[in-house]
Amino acid sequence: MPRLSPFRFPPLTQLAVAFAFGLGVVALVTVLAVRPAWLGLRFSWNGQAAEVVRSAGPGAAVPAGTVVTALESAGGSLELGVADLVTEP
Repeated sequence: MPRLSPFRFPPLTQLAVAFAFGLGVVALVTVLAVRPAWLGLRFSWNGQAAEVVRSAGPGAAVPAGTVVTALESAGGSLELGVADLVTEP
């Protein structure tokens, strides 16, 4: 008779562990997908442009009171408007 490994688990236990692992992966992917990117900047609309109210984290070097009219990267630029500062529900 072949010798069984001491680490062999019953099929129901294997299924439960696989289900829990899959559920954990789905939960992690969902959290990462819906979590917004964070620059650490708080904006307020001053009537013409976005103004930095508070900065922390990655954007800590941006002083409060800085007026931001556009965001720019190597891929292009994005003009900011009042609709861009709407708080997501």
